[in-house]
Amino acid sequence: MVNVRYRDIVGSLVISSDAYILGEVEGIRYDASTWHADYLLVAVQKGLESYIGAGKSVLSASKVLVPMDLIKAANQAIILSYTLMELKEFVKPENVNIPNLANLLGKKVVTEDNQPLGSFYDMNLEVLQHWPVISIVVRLDKTAAEPLGIKKPLLSRLPDITLDIGMVRNVTEMVHLNRSLDIIREEMTVGN
Repeated sequence: MVNVRYRDIVGSLVISSDAYILGEVEGIRYDASTWHADYLLVAVQKGLESYIGAGKSVLSASKVLVPMDLIKAANQAIILSYTLMELKEFVKPENVNIPNLANLLGKKVVTEDNQPLGSFYDMNLEVLQHWPVISIVVRLDKTAAEPLGIKKPLLSRLPDITLDIGMVRNVTEMVHLNRSLDIIREEMTVGN
């Protein structure tokens, strides 16, 4: 199982199997009920819009949704399984009705008893296995550190903690967990 951070994918180049740079990843659209990433949101490189059926945009790059199952490899770049010409069959125009993982970043994270834990900083996705979000990374608030048994290093910030996605009860204006601080202390992973 290979995992990748969301923040490491955003900004990656997307390259067709015939070595054309389609564009750059601007985000990931996902199914909020299953936590599976469904599409890469790609800002298409100028001049390639007509090859893949993307409309031209005057003020910014055209954006398309590329299904995650077209990804052959994801390392320093995203390599697709199809040629540039073949991609026209699969890509979709940007759809704002499909939730964007980027909208979760910065949300406050609270325990089941409404204790503030910190903010949603990043997430881990399992690469090439239907791209599920498997865990979230929380940047801790100072008030949550002591109850979790975490001491602040003298010259740096508090470490982030990683929580299994199964701990997320729901997401509204905040991320609500289904665990108390005591249980989180036992189940969290500290650090990057």
